[in-house]
Formats: sequence, structure tokens, C-alpha cells
Amino acid sequence: MIEKTILDKHNLIDRAIDLLVSIKENRYSQWSGAKSMTEPVPRNTYGEPGAYQIFYKGRLVYLGISNSDEKGKTQGSGYGTHSRLQPKTTIVQRHHSDHDRINSLKESCMKKAVELGYDMRPENWSYRYWLLPKHIPPVLESIAIPLLQSEGLCELNTRS
Repeated sequence: MIEKTILDKHNLIDRAIDLLVSIKENRYSQWSGAKSMTEPVPRNTYGEPGAYQIFYKGRLVYLGISNSDEKGKTQGSGYGTHSRLQPKTTIVQRHHSDHDRINSLKESCMKKAVELGYDMRPENWSYRYWLLPKHIPPVLESIAIPLLQSEGLCELNTRS
């Protein structure tokens, strides 16, 4: 009986609305300032769910998410916002001139950047992030990426 109450469409939608309203009204919940890819990824992102944007020469080319739980884990491995951003910043900082090395790594958006002929030098790249409660990042991503791609942005995202 209790599962019927929990899974009632009104209860589920009301819960989602309450969570979104709490984020909307929280003046501290917002995008960070722009960060150079040469700066360390801030420690407050470690293990935290959130969304992040990657810019190439000031143009939004990638929107990513992390939906880690309260222990900073997603499906048994550590994928907080820090864990999602760190490999990308490392590629730009250390491997920008080694396209073979970039293509051997798991970061598909950076492989795509090389494939599309992006200049991988660090001064061309920046990012910002938004720490969010669990469950919200995938919702925002599923809405934002198709909208951004329809405007010619987020060309490094593979999903549409």
C-alpha cells in the first residue's frame, strides 16, 4: 500500500517540484564564476553532484553532469563534479600538444575536440560549475543539451 502512495504521480511530481523550487529560491545555488582550465578544480566540488560547462574560446562546447550520492559515489565509483572536471583539465594542461595521447584516453569530448580540429592549448579553454542536489543534474541535462544544440552550441556533447 505504501509503495502506491509513494509512486502516485502527484506525489512524485510534487516532490520534484519542491526540490526544484528549493534550488530556484536558494541564492547560493548558481553557476560559479569562469575558471581557467589551468587552475586547480576547487575542492568544494569533490564528491558533489552538479553540472558543469566547458568553453572553448568563450563558446559553450560541452555541458556535463555528475549525479553522485552523498558519499560522492555513482554506481560504485567516485564521480563527483571534481572527478568529472579533473581529467578534462589535465588533458588541456598536460597533453594539449599530444593528440595521440588525448585519443588514447577515455574523455570522449576531448577526443571529439581533437577530431574537430580544436586548438587544445590551455588558454583557449575555461569552465564553470553548479553544485546541485542529487537527482537534479540529469533532469537539467536532458532539458538543456537539446536546447543548446538547437542553437549550435555543445558540439562536443555526443547525446542529443
